[in-house]
Amino acid sequence: MNPLILTDAEANYLSGLLKNETVKNQAIMRKNNDLKGFFEENNKMNGSIGRKITNSLKKDRQKRRD
Repeated sequence: MNPLILTDAEANYLSGLLKNETVKNQAIMRKNNDLKGFFEENNKMNGSIGRKITNSLKKDRQKRRD
């Protein structure tokens, strides 16, 4: 797998998009429990990708300080 190189601004933007999408999905799931299975997998994926972006940003910022 090839690494994906993003600027800080791009990474923050993408992380924000994923968080917003997850919040929207959760609101839909609260209103219509039948759609829970459909959105649940997307929410897990969004969370996983979001955590990877956040961890990568933290490591990058730490390297810059050192």
